[in-house]
Amino acid sequence: NLKSFITYLNIKHKIPYERLTGIFQDMLNVQISQGCVENTLEHFKVKCQPFYQQILSIIKTSKWIGSDETGIHVDGQKWWLWVWQNLLGSYYVVSSGRGKQVVDKHFGQDYWGILVHDCWSAQLNTTALLGHQLCHPHLIRDLNYLIETSQSKWCYQMKQLLLSSERAQTKIWWNSFNENIRQQVIDQYQSKLIKLLNQPLSAIKEIATIQKRFKKHQTKILYFLQYSDVPFHNNFSEQAIRNAKIHQKISGGFRSIAGAERHAIILSVIETCKKHKLNILNSLKQIYLGTFSFDVVPE
Repeated sequence: NLKSFITYLNIKHKIPYERLTGIFQDMLNVQISQGCVENTLEHFKVKCQPFYQQILSIIKTSKWIGSDETGIHVDGQKWWLWVWQNLLGSYYVVSSGRGKQVVDKHFGQDYWGILVHDCWSAQLNTTALLGHQLCHPHLIRDLNYLIETSQSKWCYQMKQLLLSSERAQTKIWWNSFNENIRQQVIDQYQSKLIKLLNQPLSAIKEIATIQKRFKKHQTKILYFLQYSDVPFHNNFSEQAIRNAKIHQKISGGFRSIAGAERHAIILSVIETCKKHKLNILNSLKQIYLGTFSFDVVPE
């Protein structure tokens, strides 16, 4: 119970070692050292390792996966926390790099489904056999900037098209919606997109740049309409990666590479338990006792 509680407070609630020792002394009248906390977390890392690898296998059985990355501090240096996630789990990785080599090493180039992400090159170059979907809020953020600064009509029209397509997805995938009409609606949106993309480039450099980017990735903009359950946004990944910013605010950076990697492993298990509506503290106890398992039905 004690070791599970230590791990729960440190990983889930980001409470640093020194505060943990104070909490146990003040609330439970139990004296533990920072070395005890370190040893406990290392023990749980070993216990969680099989489930960590299982999580990656679990999420890669799904139709879609979202991915994102954010900067963290490890031993005074800038590193990156990556996440690949969907409704079945969250798989975290820490790396000194932000390029395609990280994807190749940790995620692989054998995913059969759809990858949802922003326009970062490493994500764009990740193999996703069914296709890619770009995050609409990221695209709209760039469009809004040019609407405000340059009063761009093209950016306004593109923004309205994206927003309209988002609302349409819910309607065209109602159970009673006619399949032929659904495809007609999707084709109409694609035609509107192509019409916008074929307009002459703006004389303003920033607008022309975003026009070229949209045209280059046109197959990744409205791809979500082909499916009822593929999101048009990467909000779930951004929420998952927010763990790093919360950790940074409360505990600062990581002292060592080993500590950061350990955090990613245990965090992956905890966040996946959360998605399966499992009690986190009880799950940690089961992991410690060797009686834990993920009961997952792939999509």
